[in-house]
Amino acid sequence: MYTLMIVPSDFPNGDAGAVRDMAFANIFKELGYEVFLIGAGKNEKEGNYNGVYFYSVYMEAHNQFDNLRRFIFSKTKYMSLIKKLFKRFGIPSVIYINDVSHSLIRNLRNLAINYNIPIIHDSTEWYSPCEFVWGKFDKQYILKNHLNLNVIRQPIRVIGISSYLTEYFKEKGLKTARIPVIMDVSNTISSINTDNKIKLIYAGSPGNKDYLKEIIIGITLLPKERQRKLEMHILGVNEEQIKKIFELQKIPKCIKAYGRVSREKVEEVMLGMDFSVLLRPSEERYAKAGFPTKAVEAMNHGVAMICNISSDLGMYLKDEDNSIIVKDCTAEEFSRTITKVLSLSRNKIDTIKKNARKTAVENFDYRLWKDTVKNLLN
Repeated sequence: MYTLMIVPSDFPNGDAGAVRDMAFANIFKELGYEVFLIGAGKNEKEGNYNGVYFYSVYMEAHNQFDNLRRFIFSKTKYMSLIKKLFKRFGIPSVIYINDVSHSLIRNLRNLAINYNIPIIHDSTEWYSPCEFVWGKFDKQYILKNHLNLNVIRQPIRVIGISSYLTEYFKEKGLKTARIPVIMDVSNTISSINTDNKIKLIYAGSPGNKDYLKEIIIGITLLPKERQRKLEMHILGVNEEQIKKIFELQKIPKCIKAYGRVSREKVEEVMLGMDFSVLLRPSEERYAKAGFPTKAVEAMNHGVAMICNISSDLGMYLKDEDNSIIVKDCTAEEFSRTITKVLSLSRNKIDTIKKNARKTAVENFDYRLWKDTVKNLLN
């Protein structure tokens, strides 16, 4: 009895998608299944990672021709490995899919129908036109729309990362379950800041999704004496990129920009932080449909959020209890919020951080969601 997972992530631990895939692999293992995963890991073609047998279809792409070649042959490589697993181990008991090619999903859906086995789609996002230079004419936007509107259909069952996605697929008549960002919370280390300064972190590539510019300008609005009480660590873009992208002449000395770094480096820096900052436009579809992985990763390490409420965060965050809530996504409001944070005692900040960690333990550990997956399968 085994689960076949078909995913596009850099498994086993190269990106946020791989962390979520590992969490579901652990759930399937604890429900009694062996797990075989075919992904796009960059470092190893195959192996065994914590009891999960994995294979990679990753192909290097250095130019547009390579990208086209990867697009054309990706499905062929997935199907070749799937056929080998079928021949060696028989038909899987469950098929789990993420955001792979539409034609591959159709093939796997047909297999599920022919062999009468459950097929589950993990739905984690739905784009908005504002994320792309070409808006609604962008290829990625069109493909994601087509996936959610047409490709995901009976008998596919859906795990929605947010209430928005879960309700959408439920209204389409599909069997659904809401499961937010999940990970192995019980086996992580909590942050400790022994410095007098309040330390903030933003980790990621903001693109057009996050209001990093408003965060940076909000800090520049603080008087210099308040800036000296802060450290803002930005991982994902360097200082020159920040100046160019956001058209800024200079950034405050309290901001330390690292550029692109590994996930290991992000975790290393995270373990010395007090708060993770995030501003997103709550009414945009991408913000309602997704769930900020950044928030769970931070709380997992006992780092509290400074953020506005988007997606389902309002189900978990409470102002000045386990987080600090920003009322809207403006530089002025963020500056006011940081002024409030600077007035808090170290004991109060440490209490908020402990409560953030407690929130992660009580809501985002994968073990808590085993019965939800079990019910979806049944």
